[in-house]
Amino acid sequence: MSPNTIKAVLNRAGLDESTTIHSKAFELFSEGKTPLQVAITLNLEAEKAIQYHQQYLMLLGCTDVYISKGFILS
Repeated sequence: MSPNTIKAVLNRAGLDESTTIHSKAFELFSEGKTPLQVAITLNLEAEKAIQYHQQYLMLLGCTDVYISKGFILS
């Protein structure tokens, strides 16, 4: 991936050099975005978007709800 492509993706996602992808993913989840929408916006692989979503839910204290939907947190 070229530097210009990376910069375009970061700009589209509203990121600058000081904002991590992880932080931006948490911000998008707090806005109600789904893991699919976050993966598309930040150009993430599905596995990474799901991992960030799991961590976000754990930080909110929603582990019981997440597990009850049939997902296992790792």
